[in-house]
Amino acid sequence: MGWLRDLFKDTRPVCVHCNETKTDEEFEGSPTCWSCERDILEEREFAAEKKYNCPECGAEMKKAKKKGIIVDKCPKCKGVYLNAGELKSIINSVRSSSENDGFASGFVLGLVID
Repeated sequence: MGWLRDLFKDTRPVCVHCNETKTDEEFEGSPTCWSCERDILEEREFAAEKKYNCPECGAEMKKAKKKGIIVDKCPKCKGVYLNAGELKSIINSVRSSSENDGFASGFVLGLVID
């Protein structure tokens, strides 16, 4: 019965990034699952964000990604600043989420606590 098992054996390559998911997809010439590809592209977008100095104290602001939205946070005075479109993304997320899922409170608490 080994031939039957071999007949249904998954021979797809494993994602080179997570080493777990078998995939037929490729990204930049290597087997890559959709989840890892998405993470790579998001990380590149995050890294490409322009760096800013805090308008309040002048310190270099740090990037933080909260619920898929990139914000600038000052490590010195703890000010949080949003670029164009980020506030709109937050508002849209809050509007589209159910009242009980806690998106708004979770987002705001994440900014303050982090």
